[in-house]
Amino acid sequence: MTTKLDDRTLLWDCLKDEKSIASHYTTMATEITNTQLLQDTIKICQDSIRANHDIFHFMNQRGWYPVQVANPQDITQVKSSVQQMQNNISYFS
Repeated sequence: MTTKLDDRTLLWDCLKDEKSIASHYTTMATEITNTQLLQDTIKICQDSIRANHDIFHFMNQRGWYPVQVANPQDITQVKSSVQQMQNNISYFS
């Protein structure tokens, strides 16, 4: 028996896979010692991230992946938090 997937379900599956692939390429890039292979892997990872974004954007435009717009004050607060964490990390380096 064959199950036919609708467009939304198919895109959710593609998005999930692209997220996983990008994550694997990122991990791979952190463990490569050959410079040329590293550059190639980064390029492939960037392509995967772009595909991920394109799928997300397509879904978002159709209301299949709604997102909440961030409040500028919340963005500023998160940026400040991240900067503080980075300062703390560099303090120990």
